[in-house]
Amino acid sequence: MNRIKYIINFIETLKVCQISHIVDLFYSNYQNKYVALVNAQKKVTAMTKKGILKRKRNNINSKYYYYLDKEPKQLQHNLLRTELYVRLCQLYGIDNISIETKHTMEGCWPDAYISIKHGKRLYMFYVEVHISNNQFNIEKYETLDKAAKNNIFPYLLIITDKQLQLKTNLEYYVIPESMEDLKSILPIGKSIFNVR
Repeated sequence: MNRIKYIINFIETLKVCQISHIVDLFYSNYQNKYVALVNAQKKVTAMTKKGILKRKRNNINSKYYYYLDKEPKQLQHNLLRTELYVRLCQLYGIDNISIETKHTMEGCWPDAYISIKHGKRLYMFYVEVHISNNQFNIEKYETLDKAAKNNIFPYLLIITDKQLQLKTNLEYYVIPESMEDLKSILPIGKSIFNVR
């Protein structure tokens, strides 16, 4: 599959990205970051001119964001989800990461469902991006956990800079919007189950 198809599949799944995401995923083999950036910009500019991609920016000082057909309604929300995916791919390898953005279970719609294969183990996560001032709704995941009964329930990753005080028995991890220290936050290394 050529680079254009990879980029299209990536944006189709994640809905939106910025040039840094494309560089980090599809131009990471370049020794020189500047050359990688220039080549990525040429590629997405050509794709935009051909009508394959659409691009927009909020103002002249902001970065372009790229999407396929419909401009995402929750731009910052979706960009944070994309950033998490890219960071996970950098940490654990793109072939070891699987993401679904339309995952639903028992009336619960997480922002993403991610699985990470690490060694012989598989780690599963529901992802919630929480940037609004509304109270975080942990109850929907507790309901989902009860419905799962004895099945393995994924960890919950919450991307937020808000102070959360959740009273729950669910295992959750808070990731700052900056994504700093992501590897130390994640529970990778704990036993869930072996992949055959």
